[in-house]
Amino acid sequence: MKTGNSYFSRTLQGIYEKISFWGIDHNASEIEKDFTILINQYLALLTLIFFSHGIAIYTFIGLTVDSLFLLSISLLFAFSYVIKEYRKNKYVILITFVLLNLIITYYSSFCGVESCVFLFYFPLLLAIPFFLNYPENKVEIIIISIIILGSLYISAINNFSLIPQSDLVLKYHYQNKLLIMNITFSLLIFRITYYFVGEKKREDYMLVDFNVTKDQYIKDLQVKIEYLEGQHKKEKLSESDISEIIRLAQTNDSIFIERFDLYFPNFFNIIRSVSKSPLTMSDLYLCAMLKLNFNNKQIALYSNSTVKSIESKKYRLRKKIEIPDDQDFTIWITSI
Repeated sequence: MKTGNSYFSRTLQGIYEKISFWGIDHNASEIEKDFTILINQYLALLTLIFFSHGIAIYTFIGLTVDSLFLLSISLLFAFSYVIKEYRKNKYVILITFVLLNLIITYYSSFCGVESCVFLFYFPLLLAIPFFLNYPENKVEIIIISIIILGSLYISAINNFSLIPQSDLVLKYHYQNKLLIMNITFSLLIFRITYYFVGEKKREDYMLVDFNVTKDQYIKDLQVKIEYLEGQHKKEKLSESDISEIIRLAQTNDSIFIERFDLYFPNFFNIIRSVSKSPLTMSDLYLCAMLKLNFNNKQIALYSNSTVKSIESKKYRLRKKIEIPDDQDFTIWITSI
C-alpha cells in the first residue's frame, strides 16, 4: 500500500514540476523564473477549472452553448500556457481580459441574473494585478478596470437582460443548477486568484526589500571575515583568502566555485559521497554559500534570486543528501 502511495505521490510531483517549470528560460534572473512558475501554475489551474465547469454543465444539463463556451475558455487558457512568448505582452493581456469580459457579459444575460454568472466579474478584476504591474502598466490597468466595471454596472442596470435569456434555461428551469455551479466555480477561481496575486506581491516585496538592504549586507563584510577567521582556522586560510572568497560569493563571480574548491579541497568530495544522486552546479553553489555561513536572504540577494527559491533549492538538496528531518541542514553543512 505504501509503495502504491509512494508511486502516486511521485507521479503527482512529476506532473506538478513539469507544469510549473515548463518553458523556463535558464538565462533569466531568478525573479523572472519564479514569476514564470507562478504564471504556469495559475494558467494550468484556470484551464482545469473552466474545463471542469464545462464538463459539469454538460453532465447535469447537456451539451449546450454555454458548456461549449466554457470548454472554449479552457482551451484559451491552455493556449496561453503553451504560447509563452506572448502571454506577458501587455496588448495580448489587454485583449484577453476584454474577451473574457465580453463572454461574462454575454452569459450573465443569456443565463439570467438567477444563474449568478456575473460573479465571474470579481475574480476577473482581482486577476489584473497578477498579470500587470503598477505603475508600469497604469494605462492598461485603468482601461481594463473601466471596461469590466462598466460592463458589470450596465448589465446590472438592465437586470442582466442585455440579450434574451436562453429558452433552454427557462424551459427546463436550469437556473438553480447553474446558480450552484457558478457560485462554486466563481468562488474557487476567486480564492485561487487571490492566492497567486498574494504570491506575486510577496515576491515583489522581497525584490524591493533586497534593494533596500543591499548596503547593509555590504557593511557586514568585515563581520563575516572575522567569523570565518575563527571558524575556518583549520583550513589555514589567510585574511586575503577569506576576503577574496567572500567577495566572489557576494558578486556571484563565475570562478567562485572553482576558488572555493581550492580553499576547501575536501568539502565537495564529502558532499558528493553522501548524495544519493548527482549534484548540479547550483547544488554545489548553495552548499558553498551555506558553508560560508550565508543565510537564505543573503544567498538570494547575491544570486539575484528570491528567498522562496532558495528555500525550495535547500529542500531539494536536503532530499538528495538525505539529511534527517531532526537535523539542522545549515549546521550539518558548516560542520564539514
